[in-house]
Amino acid sequence: MGMFSKRKMVVLAMVLVGLIGLGIAAPGYVSVSVTGGAGGDVHVEQAGFGPQRLRVVTSVGIVESQTR
Repeated sequence: MGMFSKRKMVVLAMVLVGLIGLGIAAPGYVSVSVTGGAGGDVHVEQAGFGPQRLRVVTSVGIVESQTR
């Protein structure tokens, strides 16, 4: 007989699927800072669930950041 019974393998698989689901649903956080611009410093933060995308447009240029 193997090291794990069929029941233990099913429980282990359920725990792994649960942990992966928690990792996917974990909140994301994005922070972008632009310093030295003509209009002053810009600091933007965004937090939430799922992939986060942040776009900051200043007179100097465009800064984009994203999490997956």
